[in-house]
Amino acid sequence: MKYLLVFLLLFSTVGAATECSDLTPQQASATIQSLSAEIKRHDTLYFDQHAPEISDAEYDDLTAKLKSLTQCFAQQTTERSNATPIKNQKQHIAFMGSLKKAKSEEDIKTFLKLADAQPIILQPKIDGIAVELIYTNGQLTEAITRGNGDQGTSILHHIQAMPLIPKHIDNPNNITLHGELFARLDLVETSLLNQYASARHLVAGLTSRNNVDPTSLKAIDFFPWRWISSPFDTGTNERKTLNSYGFPLPAQFSHEVISTAEIKQWLATYGTNKAHPFLLDGIVLKADNRLTQQTMGWSQDTPNYAVAWKFPPVTRTTNVLEIEFTIGRTGQITPVLILEPVNMKGERISRVSLGSINNLKEKDIAIGDQISIQLKGAATPIFNKVIFKSPHRKSPITPSQHKYSAFTCLSMNPDCEQQFKARINWLIGSKGLNWPDKNKTQINDQIMKGNIKQLQDVIRFAPKEHRVSMSAQIRALSIPDIGKSKSRRLADNLNSWREILNASEQNLIEKAGLRQSDVIPFKQYLQLPEISALISWLSKD
Repeated sequence: MKYLLVFLLLFSTVGAATECSDLTPQQASATIQSLSAEIKRHDTLYFDQHAPEISDAEYDDLTAKLKSLTQCFAQQTTERSNATPIKNQKQHIAFMGSLKKAKSEEDIKTFLKLADAQPIILQPKIDGIAVELIYTNGQLTEAITRGNGDQGTSILHHIQAMPLIPKHIDNPNNITLHGELFARLDLVETSLLNQYASARHLVAGLTSRNNVDPTSLKAIDFFPWRWISSPFDTGTNERKTLNSYGFPLPAQFSHEVISTAEIKQWLATYGTNKAHPFLLDGIVLKADNRLTQQTMGWSQDTPNYAVAWKFPPVTRTTNVLEIEFTIGRTGQITPVLILEPVNMKGERISRVSLGSINNLKEKDIAIGDQISIQLKGAATPIFNKVIFKSPHRKSPITPSQHKYSAFTCLSMNPDCEQQFKARINWLIGSKGLNWPDKNKTQINDQIMKGNIKQLQDVIRFAPKEHRVSMSAQIRALSIPDIGKSKSRRLADNLNSWREILNASEQNLIEKAGLRQSDVIPFKQYLQLPEISALISWLSKD
């Protein structure tokens, strides 16, 4: 009972209170029904069409969200069935459950503590399909997919056409093995693998066909991970025997571990070594002693004596709490998703920029949606996709795109605070005049006090004896369509503000690289009172 209570506390779905806190029973009912339908749609795409739209991690998060909601609103629960009725239904000899998933290093430490210093074995978490093999008097007599755990689909004819899987073993007793049916990456033909989303979908697709194709099945193998009613007290003897039966992989890919540090190292090794003959998505830890397994037992449909630890996800799912809009110095309006915080590679992520209002509309994102995000480069979070549209989603009120431009908010006018501050920050920042931090702090304080109302008001707080290049001065003014390279060309060919202001259209095109359509806005911008005042001050410097 000790193991059951601790596992339920540590490895159960978290965040239920968060999901429930703001929902009425009616909203919860609608969300549960909508989410169940969406998961069923993904089941159909995955199991029947072998064309998944979302990753396994994203699917797991959807099902976790449903579980969380149904725990909070028990009266609103709805039963979810498989996408299609199980064909050729066969009852399993033993229930085929799934593993609990460790979310962090702390979960691994807890698991080791629960194992109470008993031997722990580490194996790769192979990404295939779970299958039960049944041997009667040494002969393979049945093969059943996991299905709903109690019963699944018979794929015996397919297994019999797979040369890597023994059809006869040297044991007169009845033996039942649970394990992973997977594609051998070192044997499968690339042309065949490329027809499917992944190696796992290849296996699922081949075994769902009515017609058995021996040529396509020659690279399919089986990794046993549970021997039902095993006669052995230790996993070591069990793996030796399985090896003699024609199942060599458990003996080759099992590692005894005693510390969290070792486990982390193996996780990293399996995650970076691409030479393994199978697709994998993490590692599995399990007590290697039968008595320990019996003592730790099961909770609900999962064993307490084993736990999976997946590789860090490429994507993470989270909920959109709010959508804000920032207005930059050029008048660009950028939607920013305010998210339920998640951690990725040590970074706590609670905001993601969408770049533009058009992007927000194209992606059809609303408050209340569940989305997935990913990291670009080292640590830049970006939007990936919407994985669930909440039935009570709320679309944000977007600012008018016609209200702001490169010519607006050079003064602190109504609705101009964001753009005006962005202009000043750019003007005095590292890509502009590059003023010292103490001056920047002083100016920001004066803005807060309402003492800076126009762009040129910053001149009063300029540092003494601080000079910057002509190209930096040009860039600091945020002239429309004048970036770093054009600023440099203007400075190189027209090396004073007097020359720039007096330059002809031809000179601006030929010497500065302006397009003809840019010349009039360029001149108009430099004649704006606030910009003209800054140019006059810069010319004196």
